[in-house]
Amino acid sequence: MDELHEALVAIVRARDRLLRSAEEIIRGVGLSEPQFNVLRILRGAGEPLPTSEVGRRMITRVPDITRLVDRLEKMGLVSRKRSPQGDRRVVFVEITTEGMETIAPLDNVLEQHAAEMFTGLSATERARLVELLDRVG
Repeated sequence: MDELHEALVAIVRARDRLLRSAEEIIRGVGLSEPQFNVLRILRGAGEPLPTSEVGRRMITRVPDITRLVDRLEKMGLVSRKRSPQGDRRVVFVEITTEGMETIAPLDNVLEQHAAEMFTGLSATERARLVELLDRVG
């Protein structure tokens, strides 16, 4: 196996291990990883965002952000509003109090999870890893 293929396989394996265990934690509060990501984005924004902007900020590509937001709205975790400028094509999404309360318990658990997953790397190595991965692709 050449070094490029080996690097690709190592990244895919690491992604799978990290994502699989994080998804188990997130499923514990009744959410999928993309649903959690939408709520995380909205909480971090601190203000309503256009649906298209939420889609751009997603960690992983989601083919139908509208349907994802529909499900979150039915769960009472987000609310939608039309553009205050009157543009009916633009829909803003905002996290609700229930949405905030749903993801709040995950903060410490996911931080602990990340600490456990990266325990074999020093702070310098973690920073270097981020730097290197940002340059891939």
